[in-house]
Amino acid sequence: MNLDPIFSGTAPRHSIYHRASPSLARFGPDGVDIAIRATNNPDDSLIGIRLQNFEFVLTYPSSRQEITGLPWVRLNEQHQGLPSERWNGAEKATCRSRIATDSYLSVMQLISAGNGIGLVPDFVVRSNPLLGSQKTETSLPQWSLWLLYQPQLRKSPLARTFSDYLKENWLPPVKAISRAANSIE
Repeated sequence: MNLDPIFSGTAPRHSIYHRASPSLARFGPDGVDIAIRATNNPDDSLIGIRLQNFEFVLTYPSSRQEITGLPWVRLNEQHQGLPSERWNGAEKATCRSRIATDSYLSVMQLISAGNGIGLVPDFVVRSNPLLGSQKTETSLPQWSLWLLYQPQLRKSPLARTFSDYLKENWLPPVKAISRAANSIE
């Protein structure tokens, strides 16, 4: 997403550095100022704006007529505590082999290329013609995407502009909910 035109008038002396990573961002003086994080429980010490609710879907390559026998594509051991990795539906149990990777982006790419089945966020499947989804017998995890930042940035024009932009342009559009220290605005 090219954000330069958005901030040129509001914060001309600031620059935006975007880094996508499967690791959690460290907030504070040596960490990051703003992060987008998938969670159902954002840190109460941070300002949080819910961008989107989503659920995981059982995903397969749309090029395959039969998905039986395909490997299960999952996140690696570092991420085994996540709800999508703890899910143990019948479809997962029938897979004989496993492929592990470090991010949901990689899971999606492996499945798109025909290399297996797995769980990815529903908004990824809707926007990718190479992916199909299948109903499951057991319910799948649900999460929210949050924009999080330090409370001292509450009055920052840069943080406000970025926050406003995401609230107005996030797809699919949802009513943004702000959260700060256990309060919902």
